[in-house]
Amino acid sequence: MDEIKITDNIVVEERLEKLKRILGALRKDKDELISISETTPSDAELDEQIKSEEVNKKVNEEYSKKAKEAFEKQLAAFPRPYCASY
Repeated sequence: MDEIKITDNIVVEERLEKLKRILGALRKDKDELISISETTPSDAELDEQIKSEEVNKKVNEEYSKKAKEAFEKQLAAFPRPYCASY
């Protein structure tokens, strides 16, 4: 991409800058936590979004773990069904 000559074409220059910004965002977001588009920033705002999504992911995992434990606990509280043998 660095070899592309953009001195006389504004459209190519804009698209090349968008591609560079997207590639920079992809390099930072290796865990695919956020949606990346041509309007995605590649600066501190992107870093903040990634950190927020990492925290959200950890919270969701913890919530799912506690919900599963609570479900298993409630399931264990039910009496075993009686099945008569014939």
